[in-house]
Formats: sequence, C-alpha cells, structure tokens
Amino acid sequence: MSDHPVAGPPEADPLAEKTSPSLELRWRLNRQIHVMLDHLWGPTGSIILHILILVILIRFVTGISERRMAEIEVMMIEPETANFEELQKELESIKETIPDILPTDTALPVEQPPEVRPTVMNPMEDFAELNIRADVRSPLVMKGLFAGRTAEGRAAMLARYAPPGRDKALDAAVWRALRWLKEQQLPDGSWEGEGLAKCKTAMTGLALLTFLSHGETTHSEEFGPTVERAIKFLLEDQRENGRFRSEGPARVSAYAHGIATYALGEAYALTRVAAIRPALEKALEVIIRSQQPTGGHTYEMQPHRTRRDTSIMSWMSQAMKAGYLAGVEVPGLKEAMDQIASGLKMAYHPERRLFAYAIDPSAADPGVTPRWQSNTMQAVLCLQLLGHGGAPEARAGAETISTAEINWNGPGVGLDTLYNWYYHTQAMFHTGGKAWDRWNRAFSAAYLAAQNADGSWTPAIGREVPYGPVYGTCFAALTLMVYYRFLPTYQPIQIEELPTQQSEDDVKVDIIG
Repeated sequence: MSDHPVAGPPEADPLAEKTSPSLELRWRLNRQIHVMLDHLWGPTGSIILHILILVILIRFVTGISERRMAEIEVMMIEPETANFEELQKELESIKETIPDILPTDTALPVEQPPEVRPTVMNPMEDFAELNIRADVRSPLVMKGLFAGRTAEGRAAMLARYAPPGRDKALDAAVWRALRWLKEQQLPDGSWEGEGLAKCKTAMTGLALLTFLSHGETTHSEEFGPTVERAIKFLLEDQRENGRFRSEGPARVSAYAHGIATYALGEAYALTRVAAIRPALEKALEVIIRSQQPTGGHTYEMQPHRTRRDTSIMSWMSQAMKAGYLAGVEVPGLKEAMDQIASGLKMAYHPERRLFAYAIDPSAADPGVTPRWQSNTMQAVLCLQLLGHGGAPEARAGAETISTAEINWNGPGVGLDTLYNWYYHTQAMFHTGGKAWDRWNRAFSAAYLAAQNADGSWTPAIGREVPYGPVYGTCFAALTLMVYYRFLPTYQPIQIEELPTQQSEDDVKVDIIG
C-alpha cells in the first residue's frame, strides 16, 4: 500500500447525476494508474539512475585516457646531416667576376646566434677528469661558416679558390705543418717560440687556432689529444681576473691575451665544451674593460691612455668577433665591437689612403710611427670581419695595398713579414676580384717553395727571424688555410641549427662581413 494518501471520490454533486456514468470509471482508472506508478518508480527509477551514473563515469574515464594517450604521443625526427652539395650550389651562384672593392659604404649587420648555454660545470675539475673526445661529441651542422673545415669542405673550397693545379699541394703542405706542430707541443700542452715569441700563451693560442682552422677538435682522430691538451693549458693558465699567467713582458701581454681569447672563442664554437665558456667570458670582459671610450686599445691595456695601437686592436677585434660568434653573453660585447670599428677608422689617413700603426690624438703628429702599409692590412681585415668592409676607409685601404708584392727572401712588408702577410692574404680574399687573383697566385707559390722538408716554416727576413719555426709555421699554415677558414665576406654565412631545438649543441650563426 502506498504511503502517500489517496484522495477519495468527489463529494456528491447535484450535477453528477446529470453527467456521463463514465466519470466515476475514469476516476477509478486514474487512481489505479497512480498506484502502479508509485510501485514501479522506486526500484525502476533507482536502476535507471545508477545506469546513467555508470555511463557518465565510463565516458569520463575513457575521455581522460584518450587525452593522456594524445599527450605522450612522440614524433621521432632524424637529425639532418650536413650536405655539402648545398654549399657547392650556393657557391656556384657567386659571380665569377667580383668587384675589387665592395660597392657600398654602409656597415653590414652582424647578428649573434641565439643563446646556447650548456650545463654549467666546474671549469677545472670536470674538464680535467673527462675524456673530452668521448664525452663531448658535437653534432653541429657545419654549414656556411665552418663548412670549409670538414674534409669534404676543404677539398671543395681549395678546388674553388686555390690557383689551378695547386689545391692538392696546398692541402699536403698544411697536413705536414700540423704534424710538425703536433711534435713540438710541450708536455704541459703548450708551445713556445723564441725571442719575443717565447710567450707560451701567445704561441699556444696561435697553434690551437691552426688546428681549429683545419677543423681539428678534441675528438679528431689524429689531433684530438693535441687540441685537448692545448685547451687545458689555456684554461689552467688563466688567472681569476681573466688575464693569463704566461702572457710575457708588457709589450707582448696584450697580443697574448687577444690571441688566447681568439683561440678559446673558436674552440668553444667548434667543440661546445662547457668548461671553456666561463674562461672565454672572463677573457672577453678583460678586453671590454681595457677599451678606451673611443674604441681603442693599447699595449698597456689601460682605458685611460690616449694612444691607440692598430696592431693590438686587430687581435682584440678578432677575439671579440670569435666570442660573439660562439654565442656567449658578455655585457657590452656588441657595443665594444662597434666601438673598436670606430677606433680603427680613426687611424685612417685620407690623403695616404692608409691606416697608421699607432695614433695619439694628444701628440703633435697623430701618426706615431710610419708603418702605414703593414697596419693597413690589419685594419682592413678587421673592419671586414666587424661588418664594415664596405666603409670608405676599408675600401680605400684595400685598394691601396692591393699592389703589394711578395718575396720570401727579399724585402717584406714592414718588419714582420709573415705576420703582415697573414692579414694581407685574408684581406685580399675577402675583397675578391683581380686583386685577390694576383695575390693568390703569388703568395701560394712562395709559401709552397719556402716550406722546410719537416713541414715547418722559418722566418727569413726582418725582425721575425729570431722568433723561430713555431711562430713561422703557425702564421704560414694559418695563411694557407685562408681558402676554407671562412667564406668571403661578400657572401652571407650561416650555420643551420639542428632540428632538436633544446639540445645544448645547437648553434645558429648568421654573419655578414
């Protein structure tokens, strides 16, 4: 019996007698239907309600599973490998005839690669304990900027830029030089010249640059241990303040610091060994702190001096550019590069169309010494590297020095022949055109003829003679590697990054000039 009260029949109505006799029957039928619904709703409603709840729960659970499955879906993409054929096609697009001087006087932009910060390690402990050749295998896609430093790249670039028929001879000469330098490395990982070139910091930096320019890194089969020991020496040679212990006398120390920083910049860019980064940053900070407000540098590396030395500024320019391309973050680095370009232009003499060795605005004669031609080579190259190769000063200087001659055993260019030819060769290569073609044929023949049977070069004239064969071999080999160290600056240069964006080895470099 239902718990709910059921209303009785309606009270007698006088009108009921006059209505249809089916009225009472309909009332009784409705009452029976209500009673049945009351009995059915209890169990049936409960069952239906539970079924609905169960269906909702099933849909909710399966929906979560589908979303979770979608979240852990992974797409595996194989990294691209460097295809040198792309570089070749790009090179083929360059016009065969290139103007002697760049046609624009506007400074070209130089873009820094995005931040690439490897896992921070203790510089000395981790570097000393790791077998770097096994633990650091950089999968850089070496296109553009470093494409010439692979075996395929060297062969292609030599075939493209070396004088006809000399590519194999020039390649063999560099291999002999590298093997000779490998044998001259001291047990502590350093190299040492003679006389003023006895400075271990400078000579180790030059030798390391020579191996890196050939594409030899810490995991190279033949020269990996040599490169590793050289990097370790420079890291251990650095003081806490960023300077190097073995820099030598005051007149040499500024050169040594610039050369060592340049070498660490290229070493970090090519190997991504994390321990190099803090040392490179500290060394660059020294260069920035020692820069004058006008952008100059001097032997004393003191910013309050008024004299500016073009030769010192050249090494500081190369060091800063190498660190910038390596992707380190040093406050004021880009601004310092812009300032040093302005400082180099201040050394330009419009009437001579040359750059001074040193200038001192406070002196009666701003040109302190008359070595105009030799330092013009240095200034022109560095302006090209800094993106100012099209500036009027650089264009005029390149045109003026384009008639220089080379004679290994005769009068050189200034007092430091191999040193100046190192700059001159690169400046002409980046200038291109007939000036480069003429110099290319002359210098390559002279260097091949002057190499010693053991693979070394010995300075023949000028004050370089006492500096010894380590000095001579480094500068000669670096000069012969001009064909593939960097592409000419009239062509955009790029390193393409790997598909995996979050790898610490990813590097992207865009450089023009």
